[in-house]
Amino acid sequence: MPRPVNCLYGILLLIALSQAHAQVQLPLLGVGASAACSQASTFVARTSGENNAALTTFICGLVAAGMIDNNASMASTGGNTYCGSGSVFDRLFIMQMANSTDALLDVCGHTSATNTGTTFAANQGFTGGAAQNNTAWIDSQFDPSSGTNRYVQNSAHVGCWILTNVSNTDGMCVGLSDTVNSRNTWINEDAGGSAFVRINENSPSTSAAVATAKGDWILSRTAASTATLYQNASVVINDTATSSGVPQSHTFYILNQDIVGSTGSHGDPNQVAIAHIGAAMTSGQATTFQSLGCSYLTAVSGSC
Repeated sequence: MPRPVNCLYGILLLIALSQAHAQVQLPLLGVGASAACSQASTFVARTSGENNAALTTFICGLVAAGMIDNNASMASTGGNTYCGSGSVFDRLFIMQMANSTDALLDVCGHTSATNTGTTFAANQGFTGGAAQNNTAWIDSQFDPSSGTNRYVQNSAHVGCWILTNVSNTDGMCVGLSDTVNSRNTWINEDAGGSAFVRINENSPSTSAAVATAKGDWILSRTAASTATLYQNASVVINDTATSSGVPQSHTFYILNQDIVGSTGSHGDPNQVAIAHIGAAMTSGQATTFQSLGCSYLTAVSGSC
């Protein structure tokens, strides 16, 4: 009776082949679904109780876009330290986190930012004091004149993602003013009024009317006389003022402005979810950042 034996053998062979195929395919599906990268894994390991999937998608998206180097160590050690020599970031703070300790971490791996007087809300961010206050700010710990940085005179950017729309006359969501050497950088986003900006310059602030303070603000200098302010990746201001140099010997404040020789006096009363500083961003990079950032904020809090 050879036929039943052959049939049984064929069935057993098919079962064995199917099991082998499944064993090969499942790990591949797992890798594809997680879209992991070492840069995200390194940062996530420093946090506690966060939305790790959303963080991984955000950071690995920046790596895939070339905005963080794909061999960056995200630390002070390694062959390509911090966010990498080709990254657009010197500092990147994802402040919409579950706890304030994680919200002050620099994704690139530098010393954490410090909080003076601002109020933290879980899975939202930090809110500043009254407009033009000199008592509340977040110190980025980033001095653009110290060390080797991505932020330089004619290739620089600052950014802040604002969640609220509070009247903000003369308040800065990010700022550093070197009055000694006449070199200033800031974004002033005023609810229902005007946005005012400078980046590495001493010319009078360039301004434009804006309908809301809310959104993803990025101010980028790409050349000596070319700077652009984006709100949600759309151009708000084209600034043609000539750069005068990098602000010296002080650090950038978030939700205020560090002024050389005095404390901050341009407090921003709004709430910030993300802040960052580094090399120039192109319009394409601003669009990519807005898309990835909005996806992250939506995953954590339901909207951006």
